Amino acid sequence: MALRNGIGCANGSLDLERCALQREGEDASLASPKILHICDKLSVNGSGLHGVGRLLEWWFPEFRARGFDPSVLVLQERDRGGEQLERSGIPVHYLDRSRYDPRALSDAWRHLGQARPALVHLHGYGAWAIGRAAARLRGIPIVLQEHMISERTKLLQRGTDWLLSRSDPTIAISGPVAAFCTERRSVRPEQLRRITNGLPLRAFRPASEPEVFELRGDLKLAGFTPILGSVGRLEPRKGYADLLCAIPEIRRHHPRLGVLIAGDGEDQAELAALAEELGIADCVRLPGYRHDVAALLTLMDVFVVPSHSEGLSLSMLEALAVGRPVVATRVGGLGEALCHEKTALLVPPADPAAIAASALRLLADPALARSLAEAGRALVHEKHDVSANVREIVAVYAELLGTAS
Repeated sequence: MALRNGIGCANGSLDLERCALQREGEDASLASPKILHICDKLSVNGSGLHGVGRLLEWWFPEFRARGFDPSVLVLQERDRGGEQLERSGIPVHYLDRSRYDPRALSDAWRHLGQARPALVHLHGYGAWAIGRAAARLRGIPIVLQEHMISERTKLLQRGTDWLLSRSDPTIAISGPVAAFCTERRSVRPEQLRRITNGLPLRAFRPASEPEVFELRGDLKLAGFTPILGSVGRLEPRKGYADLLCAIPEIRRHHPRLGVLIAGDGEDQAELAALAEELGIADCVRLPGYRHDVAALLTLMDVFVVPSHSEGLSLSMLEALAVGRPVVATRVGGLGEALCHEKTALLVPPADPAAIAASALRLLADPALARSLAEAGRALVHEKHDVSANVREIVAVYAELLGTAS
């Protein structure tokens, strides 16, 4: 009798189809466990790669190094963020359904049947609904992850969360996000795992002086000093209008001030118009989405996070990693991660005067700016390394799969 992996497969002595299934199951057990990340979308209104997409780009090499085979399923159409992940060698599949298309459930169910992941990791409202239902029907273990705090949770979303709520482990990136999950998303406290965001720290080192000099020229900031800046998606909750409204007061003390806000999004045209209205358009640069984030951060003398709502800002962590002093609003995970006057200066949200006062304080006190920058950089290296971040996520996977992490 022919033997393979101890299974008898001689014609006439065993059902061939059953034998093939046994073989396939044994081969799969020897392969890397497949982890499917399901997201609603990877871009917002045509933007570049932000938020969850950037995390996936950083996570996937770490997952592979730990023996997993990760891929991404996007419920909506192909977008710029997904294309960027594909260029990074990350497999991305698209259902190409609109936000509330019920056909996405059957599509996701079919994809799970074809992909046969060991586990699904869900990001976003649609994924928590469609992806969770499809995985439940397939009997596939589920990990949920919440990255933000929504000021208004729709009734449909709350109802779906309640209907689908089970004991699925749920990752929250900060304490305020964890509270949001229990209060608004039907997550029981015992389901929660607090795992903060991490960065590939080697990618966030200060740029060289020649690189910064060249970048100043490219951005038409030569001769402007100091430089105040931020990086992120340009949308209302990020509060960039407050930052612009703070500029006239700062400029009164620093006439050659330059302002750099990198990123794309729905507010880009409105912010440009506001800069004109405030009479500061000559010193404000809105270059759109950029890949050279570490170099942009090196150019800045003070980094500002003016958000009205925030789970935990990746761009804030990036600025700290590069060694920039930070002014941030005391909202969501920012107030938890940062310590006022030790790792950053914290201000109330929607308060341009407070932003201006804190920025001026840092510009007037280089010793304070240096102290905050050094403490902030130490904080990121201690608590926000992507390798440690993924190690904690893998421990959650191992708990579900019954394997050693």
